[in-house]
Amino acid sequence: MGPSPDPKVKGYFLCWGFGSGSCTNLLDAGNATNAAVTGLDADLIYCSTVVAYDATGDRAPPSNMVMYPPGTRLNIQARSDGVGSGVAVSFQGYMGTVYSVQAAIDFTNWATISTTDCFTAGSVTFPITDTASYPRRFYRLLEK
Repeated sequence: MGPSPDPKVKGYFLCWGFGSGSCTNLLDAGNATNAAVTGLDADLIYCSTVVAYDATGDRAPPSNMVMYPPGTRLNIQARSDGVGSGVAVSFQGYMGTVYSVQAAIDFTNWATISTTDCFTAGSVTFPITDTASYPRRFYRLLEK
């Protein structure tokens, strides 16, 4: 990140957490324009922002959110169990975040096929059993 052009800015906080808009951790980077965070779990996705502050401690609005590693991954796997066959889509959900799984056959007309509100962090899986009706289908995950 580059320094703020505002002469009143005296330092920066790096804020991060596990969900969009979540700031459960705060690192005061002082007036440095880079900072290292250690001890992150490689299996989790972190959301972070930077917040500038002035000499009195007043904070500016946060920067745009950055995800690390970038993006929530949507996993698609073929499934065949005693109940039926098809595919299952899964992803790592984060507390306080609403997710929608959408499907399309043409990358243009997306339809929401499932929505969940995560009350805790963890793996979320949706079985999709109507695959015989769609010879080709694309899926995406939206985070609200």
